[in-house]
Amino acid sequence: MHDRTTSHTPRQGADGWHKSSYSGTPQENCVEQGVSYDGLIAVRDSKENGRGAVLRIEPAAWRGFIGAVKGGEFPIEL
Repeated sequence: MHDRTTSHTPRQGADGWHKSSYSGTPQENCVEQGVSYDGLIAVRDSKENGRGAVLRIEPAAWRGFIGAVKGGEFPIEL
């Protein structure tokens, strides 16, 4: 039998799931990121408590996305 969750579960310990310190309360919208066993960046919705979908992204693409966010390429309208 194949364990389907293995391919989407980041390693535990120091490489486990991390949530931004800007996240605030557990009720707020937030994502968590970790490193999967195959070295891909794993991203999930923190409110799903590990039951929801997990995006797996190449590290270079993730760094590019984070750089674009920090560089203001996705302006937020309040």
